[in-house]
Amino acid sequence: RLKYIITVMEEALYITVRYLVYRRLGQYGFIKFAVFKKIISYITGINDFYIIRKIFIRLMEEGFFLRNPYGSKKSYRYKFIGD
Repeated sequence: RLKYIITVMEEALYITVRYLVYRRLGQYGFIKFAVFKKIISYITGINDFYIIRKIFIRLMEEGFFLRNPYGSKKSYRYKFIGD
């Protein structure tokens, strides 16, 4: 069961990156997490906030996103740099 979950997560990560590259989201600059949440939900068909957040954090750890270094501490914006 654990192997299945890991495989599904890796597939969701791969599909998400491919779609973000295809849509060239890096050209849009810094975007709120809520927008990426909707995109990831649309791509993967997952509606669980916890899993979507986990996918996003994993992509951040792998260096696909750059966090906005300035602005409000309450609401960060992220830029996709996987192009």
